Amino acid sequence: MPRSLVDIRIYRATLVLALLSLVVVMFSLEERPPALTSTLAPDAFDEHGAFTTTSDIAGRYPDRSPGGAGDDALADVVEGRFRSLSFETKRDEFSAESDGQSETMTNVVATLSGRSDRQLVVMAHRDSRTRPGTPSASATGMLLELARAAAALRHQKTLVFVSTDGGDADHAGARRFADEYGDRADVDAVLVLEDPAATRVKRPLTVPWSLRSGRGSLQLLRTAEGALRREAGTTPGGESPAGQYMRQAWPLTLREQGPLVAAGYDAVTLTARGESSKRDPDSLSSLSRLRLAGFGKAALATLLALDSATEIRSSPPGYVVFGSQLVPEWALALFALGLLLPVMITAVDAFARARRRGRQVMRWARWSLAASSPFLVVLAAAWLFQLLDWLPSSASEALAPATRPSFSESAPALVALVLLFALSWLLLRPRVAAIRHGPAQGDGPEAAVALSLVLSVELLALWAGNPFAALLMIPALHLCLLTALPQGPNRRLLVSAAVATALLLPAMVLLYYGARLDLGADPTRYLLLMVAGDGSAWNALLGSLIAGSLVSAVLVALARPGGERDSEITVRGPSSYAGPGSLGGTESALRDERGQNLAKRKF
Repeated sequence: MPRSLVDIRIYRATLVLALLSLVVVMFSLEERPPALTSTLAPDAFDEHGAFTTTSDIAGRYPDRSPGGAGDDALADVVEGRFRSLSFETKRDEFSAESDGQSETMTNVVATLSGRSDRQLVVMAHRDSRTRPGTPSASATGMLLELARAAAALRHQKTLVFVSTDGGDADHAGARRFADEYGDRADVDAVLVLEDPAATRVKRPLTVPWSLRSGRGSLQLLRTAEGALRREAGTTPGGESPAGQYMRQAWPLTLREQGPLVAAGYDAVTLTARGESSKRDPDSLSSLSRLRLAGFGKAALATLLALDSATEIRSSPPGYVVFGSQLVPEWALALFALGLLLPVMITAVDAFARARRRGRQVMRWARWSLAASSPFLVVLAAAWLFQLLDWLPSSASEALAPATRPSFSESAPALVALVLLFALSWLLLRPRVAAIRHGPAQGDGPEAAVALSLVLSVELLALWAGNPFAALLMIPALHLCLLTALPQGPNRRLLVSAAVATALLLPAMVLLYYGARLDLGADPTRYLLLMVAGDGSAWNALLGSLIAGSLVSAVLVALARPGGERDSEITVRGPSSYAGPGSLGGTESALRDERGQNLAKRKF
């Protein structure tokens, strides 16, 4: 019977690490923090004044393209309103790209000092690429009315109201504030207002997600949700545990709190349109005065509750909420590591055993890495296309209604990337691999062993930065290692499971965000979602390597299984040869023969 390269005893023994980590996860559950409330009623918010301001902005400044003349004129009006309320104001001018051109944009920051140095920030963008831009007009109208109401009330903390620019230019103003605000250490929470008066509601009405793995304060989120229930009389909705997990495994958001949470602020967006990539008709008739009143009072109630709290409880950097409990990121990371180490330890042992037996396992490691070369070529080409403004530079820019390219704008670059990938796979990959034929030619388990080791190292690097994403890919790693075992009766089931798990994460991402963001059936949007990066060169490089390894895993799983072969020579002679001593050539055999002759003489 042939000996396997994979020692299943080591694999089974190290699985105890996964079991122990699972026990730790079970004991790591934390109670959700309670929502904050205030004894003051938010009756100071005047919905009539907010709606009048909204109508005035849409009528007088219908053209408010980021950095444009109308946008600058409205910035002057907003600054004047803040000054009339005794706010200390300042303008922050910066350069950002809008529609392929560099524009000078302006954030207006107004501060109302309180007894405490702790700060609460309320933010809304005023620019719009569409005319008359009622979503941002209603957010600006609410921002100014909240400032008027806050100025008339007693407050403990310092209140900061920010009218940002470039909201329709990939959140340029919010990114600027997140990176450059000088008193960021004093900020307790940021409340972002976006499209609060839409007639047609799309949940969730609170958006807490980041552009990086992780999320902000759960107490802040629950406070905003509770205020919406009380003041707007509506259920804010939310993400299921699976949706929360997906948001942190593949971070993406189209709202302005995204860059703020990524920079370390606790921020949440109040919006009547969720994160839908579809918009209502841009006109005053698409606005609801009743919705504006409900959201305005909910925003003021949230602000009052945060102001009255001596402390806003922080949350783990990442977590998933199950009912009234939450699982912190560190526990999920420990569980992922407990699942990863058994494969890595077993793969290292199998790799060393293969080398001792003279197997050509190193060439299969090179073959596994070679599958990443087409992805790296496409990555370099996509980066060049982004520099030439042929492709958007981020996923949020690619999918946001105001910035996403049309089919005619994106199709040529996407077709070029697809063709480049096909050519690289056919021409470049075989040269890098230095192997004419893959494992489909009936080779032994060397390919699966080498791939398991390569992929485990890649997933360990991914785990260090994003344990949520790594945990989703680890099942494919286990199945890839098991394909190196000798042929068994469940080979077809194993192959199906390996292929399905290798494709699990990208399929889940496309299906989830397609439904959540209303992407529809347009294939270009899904291609843009996969091509557009998050701005991190390391994540893009690591993602390309892992993508190539997953493709190799599919090829290994679909390969026609070859028999185990061993280079060690253990038997010499014809096939009827039974082993050493069977022909009487050993000392033990001679002793047996002498004993038999002696017994015959006695008889």
